[in-house]
Amino acid sequence: MASAAPSKQLVPNEFILSLYDDCDAEMFRCTYCGKNEPDDTEFSECSRCMAASYCSRDCQVKHWKQHKIRCKKFSDEQKQAYGKIPGRVRRFDAYYAPIVSKILAIQMALLKLENENANPTTHFVMLPMSELPQDASRPRLKIAKAEAMPMSDLPAQYRQHIEFGLSQYPPGTYVIPYIWGVTFPGGEILRPGMTAYEVNPILDPMENLPRDRAALEALGAFWMNILNDCAEGRRPDLFSAIKRKIKAQRRS
Repeated sequence: MASAAPSKQLVPNEFILSLYDDCDAEMFRCTYCGKNEPDDTEFSECSRCMAASYCSRDCQVKHWKQHKIRCKKFSDEQKQAYGKIPGRVRRFDAYYAPIVSKILAIQMALLKLENENANPTTHFVMLPMSELPQDASRPRLKIAKAEAMPMSDLPAQYRQHIEFGLSQYPPGTYVIPYIWGVTFPGGEILRPGMTAYEVNPILDPMENLPRDRAALEALGAFWMNILNDCAEGRRPDLFSAIKRKIKAQRRS
């Protein structure tokens, strides 16, 4: 009989926080001067591209000459259609990347039960997101589900983005590509991402996962519930601890 996933109540916050020991906290620094974002506030983001954060107006002005080339790639039409959603997805990714990596590995393991030849060059994981009410804590998003899909289902520009990203990793790295998808009144925005794992007996993302579908699905639901409990405000203590842990990475 397959073993059940652990109960959320039985998993201490310390275990979940241990996933964040080596997380990337780059977005929680001023893009220009490198100042760390305080625990109790959020830096402002470039209102056009949402891809740069600043501790002050002065830093944003000083960085503009360097930043404007990248920034202008985000067209006025995209800004009008998407509003601040790209910045919110970016912040969501930064908050929950270690938990998302668990979900991604489980989805690839489920896929391999059906097709042992499937791999990150043939498939990606789609992560549709739902917006939360205006009174929810930023970034006001949650994951609706996770599903491994054929790379051929993606528009060409996203396949090219993923193919280029995969080519940047050295041999011995297992990379799982994924796509955030947010549907909103003006349409849909897709944001590609990747999670990389050094492949060895300790860090192979699927080495210690069960080989049973029911057990994998239960484990995937467990991590999804942990993430969405934080996103929807049911675990404020854990969410606050996650933010402190991430920001502390840049203060050592």
